[in-house]
Amino acid sequence: MTGHGTVFSVDVDDREAQAYLREMMRRMDHRRGFYEGVRETLHVRTQDSFRAETAPDGTPWAPLKPATIRARERQGHTPITILRRNKSTASLAGSINFDATDDRVSGHTTTVYGGVHQTGATIQIPARSGKVYSHYDPAKSEQDWRFTTKKKATLERDVQIPAHAITIPARPYLGVSKADEDYIVDLATDWIGLE
Repeated sequence: MTGHGTVFSVDVDDREAQAYLREMMRRMDHRRGFYEGVRETLHVRTQDSFRAETAPDGTPWAPLKPATIRARERQGHTPITILRRNKSTASLAGSINFDATDDRVSGHTTTVYGGVHQTGATIQIPARSGKVYSHYDPAKSEQDWRFTTKKKATLERDVQIPAHAITIPARPYLGVSKADEDYIVDLATDWIGLE
């Protein structure tokens, strides 16, 4: 046997592979289409959080206080929902918008209290003086000590209201769960065209 080997020559037609790589690079330079998919996902997931009254990870929101429930019932906001008032024109859920660019998705709300509900807050109320109004029914010789409006009141009292704090629990409605992360990775894979 001699030391002469056979020389092989292989021609590779890589035009299809190069076209695929060029398209992938173009998509990476213009990512808005991908981020629009993420925007839609976040919008749907956020609305799901409001309907289920849970954080994006499925943790239930803190329940409303009984006094809040009673006040909403008096105002006709039934059924009682957390972070949504029925028969109200202003809605936190309806105020959330997501914008997509080539670089990111950003979300915002047009309400001033959206951040407070997302993260929770403690509001310090300073001591102050004020007036309370009640009604005396002379026909029954009865004092109704429930508060009423100034217009309906027959008695007015000066009161001192001590300093106190109001704590609003966090009820996160924005965020990305593990399932959302997996879905976004699948979106990216589909968008780049790897599958």
